[in-house]
Amino acid sequence: MDAAGSKRVDRGRLPRSSDGAQHGQVSEALELNPDELLNADLKQHVAKAAPPRNKIALTRTAIGVLRSIQKQPGTVENFFGQKDAAYAA
Repeated sequence: MDAAGSKRVDRGRLPRSSDGAQHGQVSEALELNPDELLNADLKQHVAKAAPPRNKIALTRTAIGVLRSIQKQPGTVENFFGQKDAAYAA
């Protein structure tokens, strides 16, 4: 279980439909926008950091990660360069 009390799901063990697609995957969404990709990257980096003891510590960690990403233009460009990433028209 993670800090929020929810169980992690092993994507390799999700049930498959008759067409071979796995149920419950994020990739079932039609399009991901760059904001969602940034949020996923932020969550991944925050989860790797030391567990925050309070809301202020969590905020400081998140701000630090966002500032780090901001200083990496290649990473930001990759959010927009993925073929499935687009804002709704």
